[in-house]
Amino acid sequence: EKRKAEEMKESLKKKEEQTKEAKETYQTLEAEVESTTKMLTKLFNKLQKAEKDMKDLQDVHRQEIQELTLKLESIQRDLVIKQLIINNFIPLTDQVSVLGSSQSTT
Repeated sequence: EKRKAEEMKESLKKKEEQTKEAKETYQTLEAEVESTTKMLTKLFNKLQKAEKDMKDLQDVHRQEIQELTLKLESIQRDLVIKQLIINNFIPLTDQVSVLGSSQSTT
């Protein structure tokens, strides 16, 4: 009976040790999960900021393209008007002489 009590005591000691080890492992894993969660949260916030910055840049780029397109269309209209004025109000001989003199200077 004394031997049985010793075995039970030893068994209880082993169980307590296993429980202690399990708790330590759990705490270690819990700390690792917490650390990983913090890192992922930080990275996710960086990703969201980068996506917002990219969208802002795309909006600025789109606006610049629209402005340049409008400017180009305006310049093209001005060119057409000036060509019409030249073709309808300046004699062809004067046009040829102006073009000839401008090309000889370049």
